[in-house]
Amino acid sequence: MRLHSMIDEHFGISVVECMASGVIPIAHNSAGPKMDIVLNEGGLKTGFPASNKEEYTEAILKVINMPEAERLAIAAAARKRAPRFSEQKFFEDFHGCKLLHELDSMVLCSSPMITFSIHAEHVL
Repeated sequence: MRLHSMIDEHFGISVVECMASGVIPIAHNSAGPKMDIVLNEGGLKTGFPASNKEEYTEAILKVINMPEAERLAIAAAARKRAPRFSEQKFFEDFHGCKLLHELDSMVLCSSPMITFSIHAEHVL
């Protein structure tokens, strides 16, 4: 298991990296890890969210005391979820974006995984 205690981290690449290696994350229940990363995959947990020392303690004890088969299932679900955040997936999503809205100076684009805005002069 790996503890990630940064509050309001915008994304959480270190959480994704531990998931990709089969390490069960216990991540702060805020921002990126809460919204995008430590979510269920195929009905299975991929890690544990925690917001305070009691929740971190509970999650740590849960992982330590769970049967090996359950730990392996969570690790497998985490590994399965991690590629959603790969460079290749970002590249594919970026190039597959749909134009949502164009203003005089900004363009808002969206795909299943990303939403972003860019200055219109950077759009080809």
